[in-house]
Amino acid sequence: MSGKDIFEYANQFFASSMVENDIEFLVTAEFNKFSIYEEPSRVFPVFINLINNSRYWVNQSSNPEKKILLDRVDEKIIIADTGLGIDQDDVKFLFTLFFTKKI
Repeated sequence: MSGKDIFEYANQFFASSMVENDIEFLVTAEFNKFSIYEEPSRVFPVFINLINNSRYWVNQSSNPEKKILLDRVDEKIIIADTGLGIDQDDVKFLFTLFFTKKI
């Protein structure tokens, strides 16, 4: 599956929410070109969760510019947004089961 497949799936999944919340959902050509050999049922939920987190935090920010970007830089997949960012103290807990800062 390609990055393009992932973006198209996520874009369709979040389409109404992105429009409703005036969030720009963007993808780079580099992300579209990457590919992974894996079952879609294992990959899509990961991206849906990460994009959903970005969507939440973009809406919590006072920044009037609301953007979520999927990119690939130096063989790393990047999901960036204009939200508040991650507190350095929380980085070590990001992938701990049930960790959240959502209210």
